[in-house]
Order: sequence, then structure tokens, then C-alpha cells
Amino acid sequence: MRILETTDFYPPIMGGAENHVQSISERLSERGHEVFIITTATGEPPSTRLVNGVTVSRISNIVDRLTPLYKNPNRRFPPPITNPLVVRDIMSVIKTFEPDAIHSHGWITYSTIKAKLKSGVPLVTTLHDYGLICPKRTFMVDGGLCQTGPSHYCVRCGKAQYGLMKSVLTYRGVVNGIRGLKHIDQFIAVSSFVKNVHLKYAPIKENQICVIPAPFPDKKNLLQEGIDTLPKLPEDFILFVGTLAPYKGVDVLIEAYKQVDTTAKLVLIGMTMPSHKYEPTDNILIVENALHEYVMKALSMCRFCVVPSLWPEPFGKVAVEAMSRRKAVIVARTGGLIDIVVDAETGILVTPGDAKSLANAMRFLLGNPLIAKKMGEVGYRRFTVHFSAQTVTNRIEKVLEKVCDEKRQSSPLL
Repeated sequence: MRILETTDFYPPIMGGAENHVQSISERLSERGHEVFIITTATGEPPSTRLVNGVTVSRISNIVDRLTPLYKNPNRRFPPPITNPLVVRDIMSVIKTFEPDAIHSHGWITYSTIKAKLKSGVPLVTTLHDYGLICPKRTFMVDGGLCQTGPSHYCVRCGKAQYGLMKSVLTYRGVVNGIRGLKHIDQFIAVSSFVKNVHLKYAPIKENQICVIPAPFPDKKNLLQEGIDTLPKLPEDFILFVGTLAPYKGVDVLIEAYKQVDTTAKLVLIGMTMPSHKYEPTDNILIVENALHEYVMKALSMCRFCVVPSLWPEPFGKVAVEAMSRRKAVIVARTGGLIDIVVDAETGILVTPGDAKSLANAMRFLLGNPLIAKKMGEVGYRRFTVHFSAQTVTNRIEKVLEKVCDEKRQSSPLL
């Protein structure tokens, strides 16, 4: 197959969705498929080059001149609109590359839909988060789960994150864009929770959407430079990995840890946010903006990993990474985390925001190391069956083949 991937960002800009697209694209290429990626050229001039067997074309981003509107100038999301310039660039590639299928990711999907309608090429869209139905992409309001879906209330909800004008424009873009989702041939949700939310609030039928988790990269990144400059890890510790912010449950975790009588340290590794600052103590080590290799080393050494998120994690990559290192995982019973951890088998599910139940779970694993070890082993087997890059690529490959077959059956002359 010739597969055209369209995505808001692509490495070296890193994140869960970017790693997902890169992993799948490179493995599809290794299987003999031709893969062409269109992404934004944030911070770089437009270019097209071959990267690890995949052609990557970075196109002009309409917001490149609007950097002051973005808190993070290195992550300027394309707005949730159909961009005629992006449609033009996608159509240009379609004419020369002649893809059998298109696979979209993120808000560039709106422009991809327009190109799909012009070209007739079948379109598959992966739902990495809630961005196609939630202007903030989080599906949270006032610290809890959204109960209404897209509505005028989204403007007020997004005001603190975007400012009033940008909140209005983003809301209008998402609401208008929802109507176009009916033109997508197949959706892939990274978790059952993401699937169910979109079935409820978007024009998607049950047979149009399937659940395929994000892949865990099976290739080792050999970049080691800089690891030795990071803090030395304790001999005995509990680990958290994620953005250092309340919505990730950091405050709840610290409160729970203080309730546990243990000599094990608490290690917090993650990206910092300007609005929140956590201070280390004698028992709490904070490592900011660490390399991924350092994270994986910490996962290999820790007693167990804790993912106490308050927001509905669309997937929960950290939990999968911990399972790949044979570690038990304590996770909040929310979002995609429910798909990953089997309660009392591969880890423990706790109530989001409940420091007492989290402290009890931590106390149990600390006091029962053999059970924790068994959970880690069962989790590793679950990881290899469901979350390896090979397994996920197999399933995505079948979805792409399916939409291509359906296209050929509906157009017998092709």
C-alpha cells in the first residue's frame, strides 16, 4: 500500500501522538509499504526528506507568524479549521504520490477531510485525545469530567487556557469541524473511553470506530548523552512519571505518600509547567525534563509506578512503559488507564483524587513485594500481547487494508 499520514507534529517534536505516528509509519515502511508524512514545519523552514525509510514533508504552518498567541512557541497547534493552504499541499502530494489510503492525526484532520472529498481516497483517523470534540483537548471542566460535550459553555471553559478571543475561535472551529467527521471512513480510538466519548458526542457509528492502543516502541534509542548529568536515583523508591501538575494527580500523590510509613523515597520525573512548582524534600526527589532513557532506567529500578491522574488519560503510556519493565502499576480508575491495568492482576486501580485509597494501595505493594513482583510479571505478558509495536502495527495495517478493499469494491473499475 501507499499510505499518506497527515499529523499536526512529527519528531523531533516529541509527545505521545508524535511517537505513535513515527513508530507505526516506520514499521509499515519496514513491511514494504510506501509511507509519506505531511506535518507542520513549526520552527523550521518547509522541507521534504527521507527519514528512516519514511518521506517526511514539513509544510508551512498558518500560525507561524502568530507566535505571541502561543504559550509554547515550539508547539503551535494548527487551528481546528479547514486550511486552504494545507488542503492545497495535501492535494499536491495526493496527485504525485497517489496514496491508497490516508491516515490523519490531530487538527490537521479538518484539512485532510477536504482533500479526501476532492480526491476520493479513503480516510482513517486516529483519535489520540479529545481534540475533535473538545476545544481544550482534555474533556475536563472545572476540575471534573465534561458532562455536556461541545456547547457554548466551552467558551467559558477554555477562556483561562486560551483567552476569550482564542477560546471563541477554537470552539467555533471544533463545532463546525464535527459536522465533517461523517466523511471519515474509519476511526481508531486509543482506548475504550476515547471511543465511547466520541460515539456520544460525534457523528460516528459503532461500526466506524475500533479500539487500537498506542504502540510501545520496540527499537532501542541508543542516545545516552546527558544521562550521567541527571540526579542519581535512590536505591529504593516509588516512581511517578508525567507532567508535574495537579491534573496529573501530583498533589494527591504527595499527600498519599505522606500518609505511608516507608523508607522508600518518592521520585517525580516530568515536564515542568510555569504555573506549578514542586519543591523536593529529604524523601521526595524531583527530576525535571529528563531524557527518556533516564525515565526507562528509573522504571527498571523502582518498586512500582504510580499514575494517579485526575484527568481522563486518553491512553496512559507511562503505565505501559512500566509494564514493559515488569513493574506493578497503581493507576487512577479513569480514561484509558482502565484498558491497560487489570485490577489485582497487573496492578491496582484507585479512585481518582482519593489520597487515602492511593495510600492504601501503595502501602499494600510496599508490604507485599512478592505480590508486586507477580503483578509485574503478569503485566509484562499483557504488554507483549496487547501493546507491542508489532501487535499494534498489525492491527492498524488491517484497518488500512480494509478501507482500501472497501474502496475497490465500491469502485470495481479501479
